[in-house]
Amino acid sequence: MIRKLLLTFIGAAAIAAPAQAQTQTFPNKPMRLVIGYGAGGITDILNRILAEEMSKKFGQPVVVENRTGAAGLIAAQSVKSAAPDGHTLIGGSASTWHPVFVQQGLVATKDFAPVASFAAGDWMIYAPFNTNVKTIKEFVAYAKGKSNNKPRHMSVGGLNHMLLSLVGKGVGMDFEEIRYKTSAEAVAAILSGDGDITINSIAGFEGFMNGNQLRPIATLSAQRSVFKPEVPTVMEQGVNFELRFYQNVFTTLGTPRDAILKLNAAVQEATTNPAVVQRLRNASLVPAYSSPEDLVKMFDAEVKAYGEAAAMTGFKPI
Repeated sequence: MIRKLLLTFIGAAAIAAPAQAQTQTFPNKPMRLVIGYGAGGITDILNRILAEEMSKKFGQPVVVENRTGAAGLIAAQSVKSAAPDGHTLIGGSASTWHPVFVQQGLVATKDFAPVASFAAGDWMIYAPFNTNVKTIKEFVAYAKGKSNNKPRHMSVGGLNHMLLSLVGKGVGMDFEEIRYKTSAEAVAAILSGDGDITINSIAGFEGFMNGNQLRPIATLSAQRSVFKPEVPTVMEQGVNFELRFYQNVFTTLGTPRDAILKLNAAVQEATTNPAVVQRLRNASLVPAYSSPEDLVKMFDAEVKAYGEAAAMTGFKPI
């Protein structure tokens, strides 16, 4: 009897050992960090910084994979269907492919495993520099004097347009959305005279501001940006709304807890690395680390605010 029990124990241990070893050695193969936007934008820049740090930390290649389309939903679906082993991640703002913005969307905190928040940044509203517009009020006057049509918003997603529509509602103006896949395409359209306004982060737009091509006329943050303190907030300009954006990391639902904790620790280590902090500042972002549990709270609160804003503006998901 004792011999039979011993053999049973040894057999069970032999079965459990490979799974346990896999968790202990995570990661044990190259990793993918998928993003829903094209190369060169803020999401791409940020996740390449994170991928580089994770690669150093884990001793495995971390490849950034750009999968554009459907406001990030295509990228999200590819991660949702991946093996739940922590080797496939999605980075960026998970709110863009939420059902608030995309029909048949996915809810990050239900369909994915939260890892960590990584950085935070400010939304800016930009107008062409040659219009000499410096505030939202001045833009409204300019747009009304230009034509009887709605000013054209060169957009890269439903989230961007909803936020601008919310600001527009506060100043009595509607916008016509013209959708582009990348920020570079949207900016090019404005500079060519085809568009009137856009809303995006600071990162990637420094050259256009310094080159007197685009001018930021408002920030959505509660306080003026440390990177552009001369730009007034929308609240200062009479619009009762404030919001920052966060860059987060999620992985496939069902990923072992040990793997998630290792990923979270890697993100935390990156946000405390002075070299990384400086690189984030160079991209007009600040580090904003969170635990998986705090990320769930932050994300749910953020999406609640977006949902309320969508209801206020009559925004419909694409």
